[in-house]
Amino acid sequence: MRSVVSALVVLALLAEAPALRAAGADRERDRAALYKEGVNLAAAGNWSAAVERFRRVVELRASPKALYTLGEAEEHAGQLSEARRSYRASLDAARAAHEGDVVDLAGQALGKVESRVPQITVRLDAATAAHGGDTHAAIDGHPVPIGAATDVDPGDHEVRVEATGAGPFVRSVHAAEGQQQEVAARLEWRAVAPEPSPREEPPPPAAETSGPSPLVPIVVGGIGLALAVTGLVVRLDGQSDYDGAAGHCSSGVCPSSSIAGAGNDARGRIILGTTLVGVGAAVGVGGAVYWLLSSHASSKVQAGAAVDGSGARAVLRGAF
Repeated sequence: MRSVVSALVVLALLAEAPALRAAGADRERDRAALYKEGVNLAAAGNWSAAVERFRRVVELRASPKALYTLGEAEEHAGQLSEARRSYRASLDAARAAHEGDVVDLAGQALGKVESRVPQITVRLDAATAAHGGDTHAAIDGHPVPIGAATDVDPGDHEVRVEATGAGPFVRSVHAAEGQQQEVAARLEWRAVAPEPSPREEPPPPAAETSGPSPLVPIVVGGIGLALAVTGLVVRLDGQSDYDGAAGHCSSGVCPSSSIAGAGNDARGRIILGTTLVGVGAAVGVGGAVYWLLSSHASSKVQAGAAVDGSGARAVLRGAF
């Protein structure tokens, strides 16, 4: 069984070999085209574009010669720290592949470029170091160790140091070829506000006393309105009956006692209706006055209605 499986694996590999060779051939064609483009760009002095092409060549297949060519382009483009890495990688790969000519070229180029790479060392001044805390440093936005030399390319660089509780330290540094310089960062720590001392909570504000309840004035006003409406209905009905009885009488003389009685009854209802209207109006006014004046404790007001021989009238007494 094992021999059968092994045979199937061998057959599968043999079947895939043409496809793998085709893919490899396509990759090598792309690599050769990129390499040619890089050489032409380098000949025209466009070293930055040449660096981009040679890096893509190395991504496809990092041979010792391709790494060396990439280092040359990076060196001419002023990317000395990258050139040093490429020369070192080329030297290691050439030694492993026993390519003596590339070993010599990469070794010589590496020796020359190493002395040209500038370095920046970020340190903390005594006060900042003594303060302690979690401190971070970065050059051009890339984290770097504090106290160790960092390779940079020639030109201007931004050094930034930050720590929790402190304002950032930012310094622009110009690095020349072969220059080694240190940057002492001093952080300004922010003052910490003291914790507020505990104090007694102020007493809650006294609850405002609510005004008088509108229930009593509403009830009183409703009663007054009902009395007034009832009185008006009684008065109108009595007036109608009285006018009908009076139509049968002449000069105060009625033809019969029944007609005279009906007229007197109607007159009584007129008086009663008028009285009820007056009482209802007086009760309504009294309820309104009570509502307006009941919130004044110093006011002693009496409101109501009175009925006497002279008719219904509102009564309002008190000091305002």
